Parts: sequence; structure tokens; C-alpha cells
Amino acid sequence: AEVRKDIVKVGYKEFLKGNFNNDVRNKFEELDKNIVGEIKKHGYTTDTEYVRMLEDQVQELIGSMDGAGKVRVMLTLSDDGLTHLDKDVKTQEKTREETTVIYDLGDTKQPYVIQKERPRVEGIVVVAQGGDSPGVIAEITDAMQSLFDLEAHKVKVVKMSVQEE
Repeated sequence: AEVRKDIVKVGYKEFLKGNFNNDVRNKFEELDKNIVGEIKKHGYTTDTEYVRMLEDQVQELIGSMDGAGKVRVMLTLSDDGLTHLDKDVKTQEKTREETTVIYDLGDTKQPYVIQKERPRVEGIVVVAQGGDSPGVIAEITDAMQSLFDLEAHKVKVVKMSVQEE
């Protein structure tokens, strides 16, 4: 906890300079670059990329359902999701002081994210070749309600126009 407080006060790079020799600092800096690369590679895509990925997965899923035929999907999100930041908390009798932990990336400083929740799907429209069949509509609606925890009125299934087929 004391080390973390020191890092918060002076910044990560400054902390390394004052507390470790060059070899150790270089290893930390290399680790830093690897961590940042992994975060960018695996974790934090834009909302647009996230929606596109979900739409593609849902389109593939519905397209494999009996009677659905060719499918197009559009999703809307409720918000930008939630980001939980690491906080350094100090409590004394009746006061509580929170400081956001800052991660020093050299050129930039960013808050240390401990958890990121993706935005919720708010609604979905499915355009399907089989969208005129009550059975197909019911199956698609049930699947989307189960998958995204949506109410029935937030899922709309319609017949694909002849031009699109």
C-alpha cells in the first residue's frame, strides 16, 4: 500500500527512477510497453467495433436458425458502459478521501482501470427472409430476449424485401 501511495504521488516513471537501478527500470519499462500493447490488443475496442462484432455474431446465429434465411441485424446500446477506476482511499474518523490511481505511460498519464463493463444492448431489429412467418418471428424474438435480457417490445423482426433477397 505504501509503494502504491508513492507511485500515485510522484508518478510511475519518477518512482522507478528513484527506487531502482537502470536494469530494473528498463525491465519495468519493457513490461509497461507489453501491458499497454496487450490492453490495446485484447481489451478496449470502440463501441462501434463492439456493436459490429455483436451484430455479426447475432446475424450468424439467426441465419443458422431454421426458416430464417438471409438475415441483417441492427443493435442499439443503452450507454457507453461503465468504467471502474482504482482508488486510493484514506479514512480518518469522519472524513474519507479518495484519490484516483494514475498509471504513467511516459507520454501520457491515465487512470488505472480495474474493470470495464460493456454497454447493454437496448434494442434489436432483425430483417430476415423468413420474417413473415409467425413461428420464425417467435423463435428469433425468444432467442434475442434470452441472449440480451430484453423485453419483447425491444426486439423487432421484419420480412426482408424482395430487393434484398
